[in-house]
Amino acid sequence: MSSIFTRDQLSHVEYVNYFKAMAENHKSIQHTEDDKAFVEMLDSEGPFSYLDVEEFDKRVASLKKTFMILQSYRARFEDKENDNLEYLVFGAFVICEKIGSNDFDNRDVRGPAIDRCQAICESILGWMKHEANEIALQNLSLFELKGEVGNVVIRTKSCIGKRVDFQYIRAAETMAYNANDWLNPYA
Repeated sequence: MSSIFTRDQLSHVEYVNYFKAMAENHKSIQHTEDDKAFVEMLDSEGPFSYLDVEEFDKRVASLKKTFMILQSYRARFEDKENDNLEYLVFGAFVICEKIGSNDFDNRDVRGPAIDRCQAICESILGWMKHEANEIALQNLSLFELKGEVGNVVIRTKSCIGKRVDFQYIRAAETMAYNANDWLNPYA
């Protein structure tokens, strides 16, 4: 897997490919093109806000029992003291498990499904933290990863899941004024 942590600025394709590789390699998910367990949803889509339950259920119907939903990331630059810039990336993913619509009121089914989703979320965050630590040791640049496994967020007719919100911060070494980018640069 290539890392999303090695570049000063992240491309959308790199971000999606990183988490798709996670879904392919995690033993509890094992996404393949023939047996899908990964779906990307842009910020303007759900499952986090705007996509209705019926549409969501249609979208995930062909996925495996346990699957990952990746939300597109947001990024921002912050100017720190002495013109030191930090690049902050905010992302989120959900691990879902399909359960029968009659099982939502059955704690004996719902509870273990939530626990399995939680364990996968923590496993993924653990990998991300391990990788981040290795990269920080190699290039000694500012780097910080934070993650939070939230409450149950998906409760539709077909599945239940846990959401992870994460952010990472690193020095933004490549963001600088470049006169060659402009038709009429400042002197």
